[in-house]
Amino acid sequence: MNTLHKVIQSDDHGAVRLELTVGAKHRPVEVVVTWQELQDMEQWPEGWHEATAGSIQDATFIRQDQGTLEVRQSF
Repeated sequence: MNTLHKVIQSDDHGAVRLELTVGAKHRPVEVVVTWQELQDMEQWPEGWHEATAGSIQDATFIRQDQGTLEVRQSF
């Protein structure tokens, strides 16, 4: 069994077209299609910034030492 996962933008009619090359000429193949609508990835979900800004509420949280940055030769 082979699996294809692809995100496709629908057209003005709300349709998508999918062409699969299965590599088997004149042979029966079974194709199962499931879909789900994705949220708009160009916008942050409502309330996301408010929910994540300052999200570490643990008073005992300590930022660990980040170490020193290596010195590299400049160009």
